[in-house]
Amino acid sequence: MYIDEKFKVILTRKDKIADGILAVIALKGYKCYDDLYLSRPASLGGKIKEREELGSQSTVYYWLKQLERCKLIRVYKKIGDKTLYDLTLPGLLVALSFEPLSNHVDKIVAHHAGKLPLILGKWDFFVDTRVVGIVKERMKEYLSFPPEVVHLSPYHLLIYGLKEKEKEKRESFMRELINERFEYHLQEDVNRSMLFPWVFGIVYDFYVPNVNIPDIKEPKVKLKVTDDIEKWISILLLDPDLKSYLIRELDHLEKYGDFCSEVAKLYKHVIDKYPYYWYSKLKSTNTH
Repeated sequence: MYIDEKFKVILTRKDKIADGILAVIALKGYKCYDDLYLSRPASLGGKIKEREELGSQSTVYYWLKQLERCKLIRVYKKIGDKTLYDLTLPGLLVALSFEPLSNHVDKIVAHHAGKLPLILGKWDFFVDTRVVGIVKERMKEYLSFPPEVVHLSPYHLLIYGLKEKEKEKRESFMRELINERFEYHLQEDVNRSMLFPWVFGIVYDFYVPNVNIPDIKEPKVKLKVTDDIEKWISILLLDPDLKSYLIRELDHLEKYGDFCSEVAKLYKHVIDKYPYYWYSKLKSTNTH
């Protein structure tokens, strides 16, 4: 898969049409079925509709329905005989994991900021404060499952289910897994990993299908506050929504026992001690 200069998704022989559908909706917003399949030459004088040309009509329709059954896309609205499809949050994260889309997050933000309001919805803020590269790197790490951060997270379960080779088992797993509660915890997991990545192991209270999940690592908590962490916290404090999130997350962490309470107090001390120092230093550095 690659993205051409007109932001058209081009599939190679080894690419899956389902991945192409997710990529197109990620880059361009909701689409209907006939936006995606190969078009036949129009009759003389006829109007040619611009399509993505991901595959034949029947093949594209098949994969649209597969994605809908796996809850990676959902019906956005119906206009006449047209059905418009949009990504769910799980579908958006799967699309973001595609390497060709990593250089076009700004295009994705334009259509899907509301699905991750504290990440994609704050993209301009991250750009303005010169930390968008950090957010991109954390997103890449989160979506690629490096061994040191793999834990029983909603995203881990999502990818595990999608790797099931038998179609019936895959669809059944995804139908049982993905619901409103799961998507809430998935969003929280992304927020925590992007904005507060030094603490893992928060308990999730959503239903997990009865399967054995391999490669679960023990949760970790980092107690040391480095200069980079102080700098990052001071930047989050500049945005009211991100500040509220950070304080709420620390309050939540305090409820998980003595050690977690100590960690929360340590980070809260950083908030009290260095509210704007690092950002002022960053601004002065960027102006010289």
